[in-house]
Amino acid sequence: MRFFKINFSLFSLLFSFITCEAGYFQQEVKYTIQVSLNDKTHELSANETLIYKNNSAIILKEIYFHLWPAAYKDKNTILAKEIFKSGDNRMLSAEERDLGTIDSLDFKVNGEKVQWNFLEDTIDICKIILNKSLNSGDSISISTPFHVKIPAAFLSRLGHSGQAYFITQWYPKPAVFDENGWNYFPYLDQGEYYSEFGSFDVYITLPENYLLSATGAIVDNDKENTWLTKNDSITRTLKIFPENDSTPLSSKIFKTLHFHQDKVHDFAWFADKRWHVLKNSTILPISKRKITTWAFFNNKEAKYWMKSPEYLQDAIQYYSEWVGEYPYDQVTAVDVGDATGNAMEYPMIAAIGNYGDPFELEITILHETGHNWFYGILGSNERCHPWMDEGINNFYETRYVYTKYKNDSIHQLETKKAIIFNRIILNRKINHRKQQYYGYLSGARINLDQSPNIYADKVSIQNYHPDIYYKTSISFDYLKSYLGDSLFDACMKYYFDQWKFRHPQPDNVKQVFERISGKNLGWIFSDLLNSTKKLDYKIVKAHLTDPNSIELEIKNTGEINGPIPLNEIKDNKIISTKWIEGFSGKINITLPCQNCDKYRIDAEERMPELYENNNAIRMHGSLRKTEKLKFSFGISPESGSNTFISYLPVLGWNYYNKFMTGVVIHNISLYEKKFEYRIMPLYATGTKDLEGGGDLSYHLYPKNANVYRVTLRTGISRYAFGYDEYHSLNDVFHYSNFLHFTKFDSRIILSFKQKDRQEHFSNEIILRNILINRDIPYSIDYREENTNILYWQAEYNRKNTNPLKNSLQKLNITVSKNFIKVTGETTNFFTYGEAKKGFGLRLFGGYTSLPEQSHYGIDYRMSLSGRSGINDYLFDEVFLGRSEEKGILSQQFVNDYAGFKTPASFYRLAEKWMFGFNVSTTLPGLLPFRLFANTGVFDNSDDDGLYGKISWEIGIDLPVIKDIFVIYLPFAYSKDIKYAIDQQDLHMGNLIRFELHLNMLNPLDIIKTVYTE
Repeated sequence: MRFFKINFSLFSLLFSFITCEAGYFQQEVKYTIQVSLNDKTHELSANETLIYKNNSAIILKEIYFHLWPAAYKDKNTILAKEIFKSGDNRMLSAEERDLGTIDSLDFKVNGEKVQWNFLEDTIDICKIILNKSLNSGDSISISTPFHVKIPAAFLSRLGHSGQAYFITQWYPKPAVFDENGWNYFPYLDQGEYYSEFGSFDVYITLPENYLLSATGAIVDNDKENTWLTKNDSITRTLKIFPENDSTPLSSKIFKTLHFHQDKVHDFAWFADKRWHVLKNSTILPISKRKITTWAFFNNKEAKYWMKSPEYLQDAIQYYSEWVGEYPYDQVTAVDVGDATGNAMEYPMIAAIGNYGDPFELEITILHETGHNWFYGILGSNERCHPWMDEGINNFYETRYVYTKYKNDSIHQLETKKAIIFNRIILNRKINHRKQQYYGYLSGARINLDQSPNIYADKVSIQNYHPDIYYKTSISFDYLKSYLGDSLFDACMKYYFDQWKFRHPQPDNVKQVFERISGKNLGWIFSDLLNSTKKLDYKIVKAHLTDPNSIELEIKNTGEINGPIPLNEIKDNKIISTKWIEGFSGKINITLPCQNCDKYRIDAEERMPELYENNNAIRMHGSLRKTEKLKFSFGISPESGSNTFISYLPVLGWNYYNKFMTGVVIHNISLYEKKFEYRIMPLYATGTKDLEGGGDLSYHLYPKNANVYRVTLRTGISRYAFGYDEYHSLNDVFHYSNFLHFTKFDSRIILSFKQKDRQEHFSNEIILRNILINRDIPYSIDYREENTNILYWQAEYNRKNTNPLKNSLQKLNITVSKNFIKVTGETTNFFTYGEAKKGFGLRLFGGYTSLPEQSHYGIDYRMSLSGRSGINDYLFDEVFLGRSEEKGILSQQFVNDYAGFKTPASFYRLAEKWMFGFNVSTTLPGLLPFRLFANTGVFDNSDDDGLYGKISWEIGIDLPVIKDIFVIYLPFAYSKDIKYAIDQQDLHMGNLIRFELHLNMLNPLDIIKTVYTE
C-alpha cells in the first residue's frame, strides 16, 4: 500500500509537469557583441548580432527592444521623472557630461534594413517592424551597430566614476515575449529586469592594464588568466592597504577579452585599474563540481574584502543546499564603491559598495550572490512580481544569518547602524526577523501597506522594502515553520528543478508548493503575498477541563485563515507545539496542560500578525491575558511576552515657568497602535508647581475606503503664559501671580489615501473642539478672574513633502461665540534643478467677523506679520516668551496670515479681510540665505490717509534648521511699515525675527520617523 501511494504521487507529479509544459513556451536568443571602451571620452563603440528564435505558436510581425542607456539622456526621460518624483534632484542637476545615451543604431534583419521607431512615450524602447513575419519555430538574425555615452555613476546603475566602469543594461536587448505578450518596460531606478535566456559571446576591447570582470568566463586567454592569478598572489601578501586610491594612467596597448556563457538572460561587465584580486574555489555539496570565486576590490574597504572568498563560498554552499546546485563555473563580487549601482545583481556577478562594516559587507555579498538563483536562474518578471526575487532572496538572507550564526546572537542582530538605533533609542536588541516584522507593521497597521505582488513602479518608496522584501521574507519564514525544514526545502528544490532557466509566474510557485506539500497554501500565496489582507488571531478565554487539560477559545480577528502554532509554556520555555489549520470565526480546542504556566499562539514569533499582544493566556492569576508589566527606557516595540510602559526624561524652559523637568510616560511604539497615550508631568522651577500635559488617541482603520485612518484624540496641557500685573498706589507696576492657561483639545482626524502611492502627498481633514481656560490679568477688569472660551475648528490640509516640488494647501474655519474666522492659503516651491535651490510662492486670503464684545482682551484680528505669542489665542504653538512685547523673546513668531516678517507690521491689523502674496528665492552658489518679498492689503489699509493702501517689504532669511528654526531680517518696506518702525523707535536688532517650532521636536515623533525611513 505504501509502495502504491509513492508511485501514485510520482505519476501525479509527472502528469502535472506535462500538463504545465503543454501551454508554456520560451523564446531563445544568442548574442555576439564586439565592444570597445574609450576611457578618455567614456564611450562605448559596439556591434551586436543576435539570433532570435520564436518558440511560440504565434506569428510575430514586430519585435520590441530595450535601449536602456537612452534613459540617461535628459531630464525628460521616464527615469528622470521617476527620480524627480522620489524627491531626488540628481538628474535635474546633472551636467551634460554626466548624462548618457545610446545612438548610431541601424537595425538589420537577416542582412536587410528594417523599419524601426521609438515608442511614443519613451525613448528607451523601440519597435522593429519585420519585413517578413517570423513563424513559429523559425529564427532570424538581428544586427546593429551602437554607441553608448556612459553616464556618471551617481545617476543609476550604468555608469562610470572616473575611469572605473560599471557597464550594465548597456546593449540593445529584445523584450520578453511570453504567455502575457510583449513585456517591455522603460528603465527605472525602482524595479528591475526581465530578459530572455540565451547565450552570450562578448568581445571587450580596452587598455590592457584594466582588470576586467564580467558575466561568464574568459575564453582561451592564458595571458589574462596568468595576470589575474598573479594579482591574487600579490593581494594575499598585503597586510596594509594604502589610503591612496588614485587611478594610474591607461596603457597605450589594448587587449580584447572574449567572455562566453550559456543559459543566462543578461550580461554585465566592470573594469577598474586599481582593483586587488582574490581567487578561490569551492566544491558543490552534491555533484562535487568545482566553482571558482573571484573578488575584485579597491583600497578603501580592503581589510573587509579579504574575507570575501569566505562569503562567496558560503553563499554558493547554502543556496546550493537549500535551493538547488549552482549551475555555472564561477561567481564574482566586484567593488563599485559609492556608485548608485552598488548592491546590485547580474548573472554570475554582483556589484558591491562601501558599507563601513564587515558584517554589512558579508550580508550584501550573500544577498546579491543569492540573486543568481532568484532572478538569474529562476528568471521571474521582477518588474511585475518583485517578491519572487527580492522577497524570497531576502528570506534566504535571513535564514543564512540564523544558520551560520545560530550560536552568535550579535550577528543575528541587524547592521551596525540599526544596532546603534536599537540599543540607544529602543534600549533593546532587535534581531533580523523582528526588524523586518516591525518594518512591515509600520505600514500595515495604518492600512498604507501594499501587496508584494504589485508592479514595482506602483510601490511607494516607503513600502518597497517593508512590503516587497520584509513581508515576503517573514511570510516564507512562517511557511517554513509550518511545513518544517525538510518539506519546505523539498518544495523549493522541486520549484528550482522545474523552472530553472525559465520564466516562472506566481501561480507556478504556488502550484509546486501545494503539489509537493499536499496542503492548501492559499493563505500565503493568494492572501499574504497577493493582497493587503491582515493576519491576526487572539486567545479569547481558557479554562481547565481537568487537571491535565485545558480548553481554549480562539478567534480569528483578521482576514487570513493561516495555520496557527499553539505553544504550551512552562517557566518561559516551550514544552510542546501543536499546529492548527486556519479557520474563520471562533473555535474551541482542548489541549494537554500538565502544570503548564500558559498557552501562547506563535511563541517563536514566525507569524506576520497584525497584533501579537493578544496571543497568550496564563492558567492562573488575575489579568490572565495581560503579559508581565515591564518599564522600558526610550521607545519600545510591542511584545507578545511583555506589556511595556515606556518613559523618557524631559527638559523644558519658558520665560515664566523657567526650567521644567519631568518624564513622559507613554506607549508610543515604532509603529502605530490602536490606542496610544502620552502623559508628561513637569515640575517648573519658576512657578514652583506642576505643569505639563498629555493626550490619548484611538485610531480606526476603515476597510476599502478612501479614508485609511480616523483618529480620535483628546489632550490637556497647562503652562504659565505671563505675569499678572497691577497698579500700586504710587502708580508703579508690580508683578504678582503668574498667569496660566489650561487647554482641552479634542479632535477627529480623517486621513486620506493617495491614488499615486509614489507621490509624497498627504490629505487630511481635522475637526477640533478647543476649550481654553485662562487666567485674566488685573489690567483687564481689575479683579482676579478666569474664564472658559470654547472654539470649534475645521481644517483641510493637502501637503506635498517632495523637496523638489513642495506644496501646501490649507483651508481653516474657526468659530466661537459671536466670532468666525475663515482663512485659506496655498504655498508652492519650484526647484531650479539644484539641490535645495528654487523659489516659493504663497497666496493667503482671510475673513473674520469679530465678536461684539472682547473676550477679555483677546485680539482676534489678522496681522500682516503672522502670529506672535500674544495673539496665538488657541495656544497651538510653543513660545518661549508668549506675552513678551520687548526683548529677544518677543521676536519669536509664526509665519502665517499675510506672511510679513517686519515686527512693526504687527500693528497693521485686519478687522474683516486680508490678502497677502509672498515670494521667496534661494540665492546662487553656496550662500545659505534666501531673499523674500511680501505684499499685502486689508480692510483698513488707508487708516485715514496716514498709510498707503498696499503694504510691502523685502528682506533675507536664514533657515538654520529647515522648517524648525528660521531667522528673518527685512531691510526695505513700504511707508506705512516705516512709519510704524519710527513710531516704535525700532533699530536693526529689533527688526530681526525668528520662527522656532519646538512642537516639531517631539522626540517620540522624531524617533518613529527616523525608524520608518
